[in-house]
Amino acid sequence: MSFSESITVVPNMTYITNGTIEVDEKVYPVLHLEIEEGTDSDPIFLMFTWEAVNQTAKTLTIKIKFVTPIHVSSTIPSDTLKITIRDPFLFATQDGLLVKKEDQVLRRALPPQREGSPQALYVVAKII
Repeated sequence: MSFSESITVVPNMTYITNGTIEVDEKVYPVLHLEIEEGTDSDPIFLMFTWEAVNQTAKTLTIKIKFVTPIHVSSTIPSDTLKITIRDPFLFATQDGLLVKKEDQVLRRALPPQREGSPQALYVVAKII
């Protein structure tokens, strides 16, 4: 993810990957990733794990490992990565501005994957 404004760097990548927040007495991950399947995709082939691996004031690098990468976006329309930011304070700017509600859900089409060939996917997040 890249940010339009400099954000406060979270010192612990584990918090981004595994942290939770309580909203209306329900517990959610602070950052939630899911795949929205294309029309002919089979969700059983789109299982994945992920982790936040690096953050700067302008970017967050997320490593996504698909169980069967060859099936990702192998049909048209392609599969889509959906990222939901549940904790608006997680990516606050250095001036204290929070991610706007309308920018807390990000979607980007996933490029086709190849076995053993990592792909880069950039998701832009707007803050202010």
